[in-house]
Amino acid sequence: MFADIDSAYLKRFETYLSKLPNERIPEQRLSVNAIHAEMKTFRAILNRARNIDRLIQVNPFESYKLKLEKTSKDKLSREELKAILELDLPEGNR
Repeated sequence: MFADIDSAYLKRFETYLSKLPNERIPEQRLSVNAIHAEMKTFRAILNRARNIDRLIQVNPFESYKLKLEKTSKDKLSREELKAILELDLPEGNR
């Protein structure tokens, strides 16, 4: 029930998410950023419950801090990009 959702509930939910396996790397757990994405969706649902549907009076995310880690993205080298472009793949292949 929406009434049961408070800051302690959010913390338990975050802990639950942190124990789930990563889909791409099953031997690892969800990353901080994957958990952040799930929590953002949950926050949006609670915002709607409060602002549009008036199902709750206070959104517990107002006193809850979402965690996010900065990531770095590696670029392909010219040689790697060239190798990809030179691949002989069937038409329409992803």
